[in-house]
Amino acid sequence: MMNSHIPAQTAPGARHEGGMTLISVLVALLIFAFSLLALAGLYTRLVSAQLGNELTTSTQTIGNRFWALLQAQPAMLGAIGSSATYTSANVTSAPAVLQPLLRDVFSSQYVNLPGASVTIATGNDALGTACNTATPSTTICGVTLSLTWTAPGGGPARRQVFAFQVGGF
Repeated sequence: MMNSHIPAQTAPGARHEGGMTLISVLVALLIFAFSLLALAGLYTRLVSAQLGNELTTSTQTIGNRFWALLQAQPAMLGAIGSSATYTSANVTSAPAVLQPLLRDVFSSQYVNLPGASVTIATGNDALGTACNTATPSTTICGVTLSLTWTAPGGGPARRQVFAFQVGGF
C-alpha cells in the first residue's frame, strides 16, 4: 500500500529554492527608503551651497562697481572718512555717488544680499604710507570694501573683502 503522506525526497546535492519572504522584502524597502532620504538631504545641502556661491560670485560685480566709482570719484573718501558701515537703514547717509551701488546691494533683484552690511575703510597704502582722506586724489590710499551677509539657510555669516589702492600715482 502506498502512503501518500510521505514527502517526496529530494536527490542528494539538490537545493531547496524558495521565494522572497515578507521580511526580506521589508528590509529591502527600508534600505531603499533610507537611501532616498539621504539623497534628499544631500540635494537640499547642494541647493543651499549653490545659492551661497552665487551670492559670493555676485559680490564681485559690486566690488568692480565700487572700484570704478573710487577711480572716478576719489573725493568720496573725504565724505566717508576713515571707516563707515552701511546697512539698508542708513543708505541715505552715504555719499550721493555711492547710494545707487548701496541700494543695489540691499534691494536689487539681481544681487540682494540677505541681511547685508557694507563697510568701507581707508588705511595705509601698499608701502605703509598713511592715507589722507582730505586729499585722496594727491595721496595714495588703501581702501577696503567688506561685504557681510547672512548665509542662505542659516549658518555663519558670509563675508567678501576687496582691497583697493587709489590716489595720486
